[in-house]
Amino acid sequence: MTGEELSDIIQLNLGQDADKPGLHYAVFLSKTPYASGYPQGQNFPALKKMLWVYGWLKYRTAEQQVELWDARIREVERSFQQLENAAAAESPGRHLKRLVLDVEVGGIMYAAVGDYGSVFAATLSQLAMNSGKAEGQFVKIAEELLIALSRPGPACPDGETT
Repeated sequence: MTGEELSDIIQLNLGQDADKPGLHYAVFLSKTPYASGYPQGQNFPALKKMLWVYGWLKYRTAEQQVELWDARIREVERSFQQLENAAAAESPGRHLKRLVLDVEVGGIMYAAVGDYGSVFAATLSQLAMNSGKAEGQFVKIAEELLIALSRPGPACPDGETT
């Protein structure tokens, strides 16, 4: 499975509709990095609209918002691992499935995708968080990535493997 194919899975789930509440950004953090970088997708039309709604567009672009989220990934990953360790200590064999943080404006999500890596996603839409739309989208992305990565297949031409 190429990084581009994984990016397509993410992007199809995010869409490009400015008027639908949902996730604005998602990235698959593979344990074996792809030559093309980490597969990701963004809904820039919806993200720009939310930045405008909150009056933040004069302070940052949609691209800068994605950079802010990217800067938080490792912190969220560490927190997830700490909670995973606590769950395992409480009950051996127990695993944390996903972490969903409802922040003041929007939300941040993180989950393991089998043994292949993890997925991080974010939204500025509080409506998407309150309605469960963002989490539903997130679960669908994680499930579709896991299915795609679990399919056996040949090595990819650019040196990426399935």
